[in-house]
Amino acid sequence: MKINQKIRNQFRLQNSIFVVLVLSLALILGYLSSLSQTRWDVTNNQRHSLSATSKQFIKDIDGPVNITAYVSKSDVEGSLRPVIYSFLEPFKREKADISVDFIDPREEPLKAEEAGIRFDGELVVQYRGRRENLSSLTEQDLTNLLIRLSRSTDKVIYTLVGHGERSLEENKPRDMSLFGNHLKKIGFRISQVDLSSSLRVNEDASLLIIASPKVNLLPAEANRVVRYLENGGNLLWILEPGALPGMTSVADYIGLKFSEGMVLDPRAGTLNLSPTFSLASRYLDHPATEGASITSVFPLARPIEHNENSDFEYTPLVEIADQGWLEVGEINEGVFNPNEDLPGPHVVAGAFERTLTDKNQRVVIVGSGHALSNQHLGLLGNLDFGVNGVNWLTGDDSLISIQPKSRSDRSLEINLAVFVLANLFLCLPVIFIIAGGFVWWRRRRA
Repeated sequence: MKINQKIRNQFRLQNSIFVVLVLSLALILGYLSSLSQTRWDVTNNQRHSLSATSKQFIKDIDGPVNITAYVSKSDVEGSLRPVIYSFLEPFKREKADISVDFIDPREEPLKAEEAGIRFDGELVVQYRGRRENLSSLTEQDLTNLLIRLSRSTDKVIYTLVGHGERSLEENKPRDMSLFGNHLKKIGFRISQVDLSSSLRVNEDASLLIIASPKVNLLPAEANRVVRYLENGGNLLWILEPGALPGMTSVADYIGLKFSEGMVLDPRAGTLNLSPTFSLASRYLDHPATEGASITSVFPLARPIEHNENSDFEYTPLVEIADQGWLEVGEINEGVFNPNEDLPGPHVVAGAFERTLTDKNQRVVIVGSGHALSNQHLGLLGNLDFGVNGVNWLTGDDSLISIQPKSRSDRSLEINLAVFVLANLFLCLPVIFIIAGGFVWWRRRRA
């Protein structure tokens, strides 16, 4: 076919129309994509997305949150503003009424001094008239800060001392300082009470923790604990296998019964643990276990039971060792004796609750002191179990299961040889395309 000027003009018109259509389609798609808020986080540890627990808390929190970032506009290493904006963006996506303002502390030093700013890039978070500073840009720290601000008042937890209890301040493996530090992070104040010198637990106590006393309480001390319960005080009592340390009167008042022995769980062997480490086989339906999905581990556990004649309403929280048993006598190489031992599952933690004239009283008994110790707190879901129990005991039911997790940051490190090899493979297709184009051009000219 002979190509004349008219046909050439038609081809040019068709090509022009095609280019205009492609550009129009690209512009339309670009505009539609700007209206969509859909995002996909394909990083290995979802580092650009909030965890499910943080999302739930951010959505449920009522009222606006004001965040002021005190950051210089520029520095030797550049401005932190894009970093801070990127960090806060996932929170703003979940809660529209989070406002973010930037203030340069160099331009407004009086405001920075009034806000207690110590570092460039520090945040001041305000919620319901309460304020706190944040200097570390992590999801866990910001969510914990919001949890603290959401509490209506500062709540005080008292721990019984003077009998070799597990301490929420000491760092020994047996103690519970890691658990205590986490409670402080989410807004609790920790104090101590020695009932041998104090006649009663202070009235500002939101909770009394009795953590595995080694020696017996004096009768007068046990009576003061009973009086604390009579007045409606909340209690977290952590037990060990063996006789009660002078607290039989407290157990009788609550309606608590015990079976002697230690629970053994052969399933622990699948995690390379001793059979004396019993795994949670079931979380029962209760606000303190709501949302619990990670198995907790209860080392050296004893089961607990309830006396039906008690004034307290009893709810079992956790069953352990569904394939294990209660070793009543000596531990003989972890072998079940049907004539003496009691097959599982066994209840290792229970909630006791009753309604008094002016308040709702709550008690939780845990039959494993090691579960919340520094040595074993990091096992699976132990921290969540402990914190959720304390939240329920102190009336913060809405904060149960809102325990943000720290994220491990994984990076890919490439040495020089791997870098050169990777670039070679990436460049080869480009080289082939350029070479092919050059050969085509030479042949066309020839």
